[in-house]
Amino acid sequence: MVAEQHRDEFRAVAQYLNDLADLDLERGIVVWLVEVKAVRIEGSPWAPLFSTVVEPNSFTATVEQAKQAEGPVPSLDEFWQQFDSPSVLSAAKEVLSQWIVDGDYDRRKRMGPNHVVLEAVAPSTNGYRTVAAIYSDGRVLVPFGSYAGQNSGIPIGALTDEVFRSRADALFGFKGSERQARTPPGWLTPEKVGVLVSFCHEVAGAYLAAFQ
Repeated sequence: MVAEQHRDEFRAVAQYLNDLADLDLERGIVVWLVEVKAVRIEGSPWAPLFSTVVEPNSFTATVEQAKQAEGPVPSLDEFWQQFDSPSVLSAAKEVLSQWIVDGDYDRRKRMGPNHVVLEAVAPSTNGYRTVAAIYSDGRVLVPFGSYAGQNSGIPIGALTDEVFRSRADALFGFKGSERQARTPPGWLTPEKVGVLVSFCHEVAGAYLAAFQ
């Protein structure tokens, strides 16, 4: 097993090789860096757990193009019409109303085909990064990979330490290994609006502090 202290070194080398591959398509070598852990639940047999640490830039670009090809919904009103649960709809509207405040340019939303992405000012190419995403079936996506700099190359320390991850796992019911973690459908309810908004504000605050 690779020692914990060498993980960042291997990640940097893998990303460097992928960047070189983009510059020289004929001779470049694309690299996947995968972390393997042995896990078990209570007395069950040990089983391997694979998680992607670095993936080729071309793969990331292809996935992003596929997402864009789906096309965003034309309006927020059409997004609201996708909800089947009145309570989930009410919760999603309340989260968004607390996120987007008139005159606040530090936070914004971006529409997807079946979700709305909450974004905040952060170190990145376009000046914003994903905080979380809300789906019309009540799922919530938490982009731990983005917090760690997967797309921007700029990790946010306050959002990658074990304390933050443990609190997030407890809040959303994650397992601690997901990079693009999603809750089960129906997770978002009116009772969870407060904790979700607080979590999003914490992420936005960490993004903003990274500029200092």
